[in-house]
Amino acid sequence: MNRSHYLLILCACVCGLTACAPVSPPRDLEIGSQTVVKKETKAETAVLANSGPVEHIGSITLPQAISLVLARNRQLKAHAWGIRSADARQVQARLRPNPELDLSMEEFGGQGPRSGFDGVETTVAVTQSIETGGKRGKRSQVALLEKKLAQRDYELTRLSILKQTHQAFAEVWGVQQRHTLTRDQVHLAEQLLKTVHQRVEAGKDPPSEAAKAEIVLAQAQINVQQADRDLADARRRLALLWGASTAHFDRVDKPTDPNDNLLSPAQLQQQVKEHPQVQRCQNVLAIKRAQLALIKAEAKSNMSVTAGLKRLEQANDNTGVIGMAIPLPFFNRNQGAIAAAQYELAKAKEHHSLARAQLESQLAQSTQRLDTAQAHASMLKDTVLVNAETVFDAAEKRYKEGKSDYLELLDAQRTLFQTQAQLLQAQTSVRLARADLAFATGQFSQ
Repeated sequence: MNRSHYLLILCACVCGLTACAPVSPPRDLEIGSQTVVKKETKAETAVLANSGPVEHIGSITLPQAISLVLARNRQLKAHAWGIRSADARQVQARLRPNPELDLSMEEFGGQGPRSGFDGVETTVAVTQSIETGGKRGKRSQVALLEKKLAQRDYELTRLSILKQTHQAFAEVWGVQQRHTLTRDQVHLAEQLLKTVHQRVEAGKDPPSEAAKAEIVLAQAQINVQQADRDLADARRRLALLWGASTAHFDRVDKPTDPNDNLLSPAQLQQQVKEHPQVQRCQNVLAIKRAQLALIKAEAKSNMSVTAGLKRLEQANDNTGVIGMAIPLPFFNRNQGAIAAAQYELAKAKEHHSLARAQLESQLAQSTQRLDTAQAHASMLKDTVLVNAETVFDAAEKRYKEGKSDYLELLDAQRTLFQTQAQLLQAQTSVRLARADLAFATGQFSQ
C-alpha cells in the first residue's frame, strides 16, 4: 500500500469521525434560553419567566388574582413549554437527510499476485438520499400546523384557567359573605336570647322558651364554625390556581358585576365559530390533511446518488465511482398508511362537527342558566327578603309587647336566616353562571 492509499483511508476516517461528533443544538433552541421560540407570544414568555409560588398579603381583587394565575399557573407553564417543543420539532422537520460515507476494500488476502494488500481495491464514496415528492416541504407544513395546535391548546387552557379563577373567586366571595352573615346571625340570636331571659325572669314566658333560644344560638355558632372551615377551603382552592399551597390573603374584594347583555343568535353563532375549541378542531383537520399529503408523498421512493473514488493498488491508479439507487415499489406503496390517514381525517371531521354542536348546546344552557339565576336572585332580593325582614320585625315587636309567643318569633327568625342564605347562594350562582357563559363565548372581562 503506497502513500496515496493511506491518505485515502485517512480522509475517510476523518470524515466518519466528524459525522459522529456530537452536535450542539442551535443557541436559540437551548432549553432555558429566552430565545427558544422566536415568535413566542408575550403571554407565553411571561408564564415561563415566572417561577415558584407567590404570597399575596391582605385583600385581593379579581384583576390581581387573574394576573397572578396567568403568570404562575402550572398548566399554562406546561403548555408554554409544549409550544417551544413544537417549535423545535418544526426546526427538525426542515432538515435534509444526512449524507452517508461508504468505505470498502476488495481483492486482498488471496493467493498469488493478490496475496496481502498488493492487489487491494479501496473505494471511498459519499451517498446522498434525495427526497422526492416534496416530502421536506410537506413535513415542515405538518410541523408548522402542530405548532399552531400547541398554541391553540395554550389558548384553550388559558380560557379554562380564567373560568376557574372567576368561579373560585366568586366562591370565596360567597363564602366570605356567608361567614359575615353567620356572625350577624349569632349576634341577633344573642340579642333574642337576652330578651327571652328577661321575659322568663319577669314570669311572662316559661323557662322552656329560654332553652329554645339557646338552641338557636348554638346552631348559629355551629354555622360560624362551618363557615370558617368553608372559607379556608375556598381561599386555598383559589391560591392553588397560582401555585400557592396556602392562602396568605385575608379576604377578597367584591367583584364588579358587569352588565349582562345577552347576545343575538347571529352573534352567538359568530362566537361559536371563533371559539378556541372550534379553532382547535379546525387546526386538527388541517393537520390530518397535511399528514395525508405527507404520507402520499412518502409512497414515492427516494433516490440515492453515490459518488466517490476507487484506488486500484495493483495498477497504481485512481478511478471515479458514481451510482444511483431507486427502490422499486412492487409491494409496499404505503397503501395501509394512506388508508389509515384518510380514516383519521374522517374522524377529525366528526370531532369538529361534534365540538360545534356541543359548544352551541353549552352556549344555550349557559345563557338559560344565567337568566334563571339572575331572575332567582332578583326575586329573593326584591321580594322574599324584604317580606322576611318585615315579618321578622313585626314578630319581634309583638313578642316584646307580649302579644305573641316565642314560637312565632322563632319561625320568623328561621325564615329570615334561610332567605339570607338563599340570596347569597343565588348571587354566587349568578357569578358562576356568568363565568360559564364567558367560557362558552370564549371571552372574559377581567
